[in-house]
Amino acid sequence: MKDSEHTKAKKSTIADDAKAAKKAELTAKTKETQEAIAQRSEEAKQAKARAEQEKASQEQQQKA
Repeated sequence: MKDSEHTKAKKSTIADDAKAAKKAELTAKTKETQEAIAQRSEEAKQAKARAEQEKASQEQQQKA
């Protein structure tokens, strides 16, 4: 293989590796974002359930 072909192939491999690394990084960030959204959603559901429970408790106290 000529030097220029070898250099070209090496640059191509480096570029491919860089693209793969960038894609992996974006995938990881996406997964982290999805997990954070799911966690906030779960926290919101729990907060809503607590609020409804508190409201029901207050209504029972008013009836008593």
